Amino acid sequence: MAYMPGNLPTFSGTADIDDSVQAENTAWFVLLTIAPVAGGPIRDCKVYLDMAKAATGFAVVESTATIQFRVARKVDGTNWRGGSPTTAVSGTNYAARLQEIDVGNVDPDEGARIEALMSADATADMEIPFVGYYEGPIAPTVTAVAAA
Repeated sequence: MAYMPGNLPTFSGTADIDDSVQAENTAWFVLLTIAPVAGGPIRDCKVYLDMAKAATGFAVVESTATIQFRVARKVDGTNWRGGSPTTAVSGTNYAARLQEIDVGNVDPDEGARIEALMSADATADMEIPFVGYYEGPIAPTVTAVAAA
């Protein structure tokens, strides 16, 4: 049977990019972490980031600064390792758009998180609403970074 997003379990929330914490072009920072629970692997996980939230979204706050995303995994239970990043996109080019992140499969002895890297210091705090779809028997624990 083919799955459509309406048939899949979801998780959602809002991650924050805090201007006082984010360091431009020097370090990847965490937006949200996905942790499957014991006996609850997740498969085919996709996360959609709303980049144009009214008043406080990336596309509203930033114009020329770019942002990239990547999925990092903790496959050995200890160390986070980042995967290939998305193409850098400016706030202007994110107007009325979202970013799709393919997280893939995550087993209970692993962890996955979505990280971001900006080309310049954040102009102001931002909110990034998200929704994720996955296949799995038990909902994972999803922790979004909250404003400091």
